[in-house]
Amino acid sequence: QVITYDLIVTNNGNTTLTGVTVVDPLTGTDVTVGTLDPGESSTVSAQTYTTTQQDIDSNGIDAAGNPDGDGDIDNTATADSDQTDPVSDSEAVPITQDPSLSIDKQVIDVDNRGPDAAVTAAGQVITYDLIVTNNGNTTLTAVTVVDPLTGTDVTVGTLDPGESSTVSAQTYTTTQQDIDSNGIDAAGNPDGDGDIDNTATADSDQTDPVSDSEEVPLSLTPGLTISKTVVSVDPTGDAVANQVGDVINYQITVTNNGNQTLTNVSVVDPLTGLDRTINSLAPGDSQDFDTSYTLTQQDIDSNGIDAAGNPDGDGDIDNTATADSDQTDPVSDSEEVPLSLTPGL
Repeated sequence: QVITYDLIVTNNGNTTLTGVTVVDPLTGTDVTVGTLDPGESSTVSAQTYTTTQQDIDSNGIDAAGNPDGDGDIDNTATADSDQTDPVSDSEAVPITQDPSLSIDKQVIDVDNRGPDAAVTAAGQVITYDLIVTNNGNTTLTAVTVVDPLTGTDVTVGTLDPGESSTVSAQTYTTTQQDIDSNGIDAAGNPDGDGDIDNTATADSDQTDPVSDSEEVPLSLTPGLTISKTVVSVDPTGDAVANQVGDVINYQITVTNNGNQTLTNVSVVDPLTGLDRTINSLAPGDSQDFDTSYTLTQQDIDSNGIDAAGNPDGDGDIDNTATADSDQTDPVSDSEEVPLSLTPGL
């Protein structure tokens, strides 16, 4: 910015002054006015000084152009003549320091599916850029960027007014706990708000800390399946359900086919008396249960029973197993083993 000065010299005595000079070191002015009659003035006009970044950063300079931190641009001009001692006059133009730092945290990518994707599983990588900008008029020094979630702790250094610096490709890898707790705060603690919160903070010697946050949504899809299969029928006999004491062997498999750990998974098969609880079942994990049912005379006489063990006459042994968990609705699967009736007299 340009400061423009006029320097006005006046002969306010009763003697003609000769060899009148005007010197202003800051503006580089060194002018010989010459002769001034009594009462006469002369103006050395439009002398300029262009401020520097150092002037602002040091919060002021003295008349020699040296930093003095007094909050203004000091300027002293001196006039002299053959008949007088030197005389001086000064002007001070105030400086306004406006240090300002901003940080912009941006999600660049989620699991190679773009910045707007949601987290759907543990192990997915979220990539961030952290952009710090000096949007004030003062040079900022010792600029730092800290992002606890990604482990970022970077010293950017010096930023001139208007300058930006990008701390790029900072990453966070999601955990199963993030999904199971339905979200974490910027410190990595479970908060159940449905997203991955991340806050980065920038600071400098000249400013207070500034922060910016990003939230990446979570997509929770808890899932539970159950599969009931007949393993064998009367394996020590004729492999047919046709008499009292024949054993039907089943295998029940429960699987977590969602992205959230399931807790208190119950597996119930009323006909065989199976009633088991799995404390925790991770995504993708399965657990098998073997169970069996022994035919009774009533089963044969009634030509079949339902899953509760009641006669229904439909010609088979119905069996339904059900699984449930804290995170899902119940799911069931059934098997039917046909009866072979051979009445004889």
